[in-house]
Amino acid sequence: MPPANTTARNNTAAWPYPEGEPESGPEAEPMTPQNDIPFAEPVPDWPTAKITWGAAWEFNIYFTGAMFALLSVVALANMIQFARQVGLKSRWYFVALNFLMLLLGVVRTIFMFVDAYNSNGTFPAVLAYFFVSFAFPSLTSAFYILFTTLLKATKLENISPKIYDIKVLVGIISFNYIVALAGDLIAGLYFEGRVALLLCQSVFVIWGLVFSIAYFILFRRLYKKTVSSRKEMTRMSQKMHAGSKGVIAAQEQPRSKMSLGVKVTLLAAVFFLLISALNFYGMVSEFSVLTERTPEAWSWWAYQLTFRLCELGMAFTICFVASPFR
Repeated sequence: MPPANTTARNNTAAWPYPEGEPESGPEAEPMTPQNDIPFAEPVPDWPTAKITWGAAWEFNIYFTGAMFALLSVVALANMIQFARQVGLKSRWYFVALNFLMLLLGVVRTIFMFVDAYNSNGTFPAVLAYFFVSFAFPSLTSAFYILFTTLLKATKLENISPKIYDIKVLVGIISFNYIVALAGDLIAGLYFEGRVALLLCQSVFVIWGLVFSIAYFILFRRLYKKTVSSRKEMTRMSQKMHAGSKGVIAAQEQPRSKMSLGVKVTLLAAVFFLLISALNFYGMVSEFSVLTERTPEAWSWWAYQLTFRLCELGMAFTICFVASPFR
């Protein structure tokens, strides 16, 4: 990979707005306060970078945008189907989970299709930051809902019942979005806000590490619990309904789905860990909000595409586990 461009970024041409020099000459109008904001995450020189990328830029935009649109459709279909399942006790947990993925899909689709990465300066700074950071609270909250739902369903021993409490759930979700929105507002309105944005990134890196590692630790216990419960159910069914294979299969099916859900959630935890690692790398590398360097075009393109693919991988994995159609 070519070395990053070490040219300092122009403080008055900060992302989410494209870099460039103000007009010169007697007829040049003063820049608006919106464009005077000197703070932003580093981006490449847009006109040069787009020429360098060629079709790769279009692929980054339209492929990821289409996949986020598909995510929205899948999540909405899951919500509608769960809403019809009146007898399912945990259906509203899954409705809420899919609703978060629906929001993520819609927000990302708008951002990618209207003005990807705000390369043309279409969105105000605060709104552009909102579009970028929205994935962090959405994925974190969705994974927490899924994790606690699996813990509750398997009735794992030595787990505090407080983590299932609806007040705790609402509190954590609210905290995630408040932190993200606060960082967006501060970063979009004040130069000193870059420090606050860095703190917000740190919060979601910590959340990602805690939740993903916790799931790795508890995975064996969760999976063994579902397998042992399925075996016990099968043994009891064989005694009660000797020779009735249809009844046994019907009773095994929920536990079989739960075992699959526990295994697939492990993949979601892997994606979560990768997202946290990418976020941390962005805090300390040429993509940091504190850097004065302009990122090299291809390294920025690869970093952003990898980030979007990990977000999509985690989101689709969560939707699969929380799907009423499997």
